[in-house]
Amino acid sequence: VYIGSSVGLSDDGTTNYNIGIGPNALENISSGANNLVIGRRAMCSNTGSSINIAIGNNALKDYTGGGAGSKCVIAIGQNAGCTLIENEDIIAIGHYAMSGGTAGNNSIAIGHCALKATTDQSGQNIGIGLCSLLSNTSGSCNIGIGSSALKNLISGNANTVIGRRVGEDLTEGSNNVLVGDRSGLNITTGDFNIAVGSLTLCSNIDGVRNVTIGHQAGACVLEDSNVSIGFYSQ
Repeated sequence: VYIGSSVGLSDDGTTNYNIGIGPNALENISSGANNLVIGRRAMCSNTGSSINIAIGNNALKDYTGGGAGSKCVIAIGQNAGCTLIENEDIIAIGHYAMSGGTAGNNSIAIGHCALKATTDQSGQNIGIGLCSLLSNTSGSCNIGIGSSALKNLISGNANTVIGRRVGEDLTEGSNNVLVGDRSGLNITTGDFNIAVGSLTLCSNIDGVRNVTIGHQAGACVLEDSNVSIGFYSQ
């Protein structure tokens, strides 16, 4: 089913079971099948990739899928996934989610600009929330849940953060677990830290192997290998 100007213009005429709605949606599709595409220029570069969903103007605009086969990519929102090219197993929901990079397989981005900069060196990331994992280009296996969670992370790996602005300044640190509003807020390159509670370990910049649990626990800790448990404990 094709509705709109230049929609499905290159379809080979076989039974492909595609749905394209909107000017230039699925414009270059030839053999790809079972795609659902709604929006102006949505998935307009795809030729043979199958089982994808693109909803929103320019959603998956540059996506080719790398040829035939099932790619299972879902992009919902204006410009969502618009620069992705050959990815697989992607979910990008929100305006500009995963919109500035070219790759990053097996990732989930939900929220405005979530995982916006992801590239072919990154993968298996989950960013949920406004600008979560916004700057990530090569980091993998990260989970950022909350507004601006891991916003400035570029190359760190295996971080798990939950809460508003948690790990916001982290750029290269790895293997950190930060939970609570603004916990680990100023850490930039620290590794192997655990901070649970609002504003925990919030002044530390490059410390490693710290454990802080409780509201503002370790808020003034600046060095390594400290344990702080309890409200305001240092």
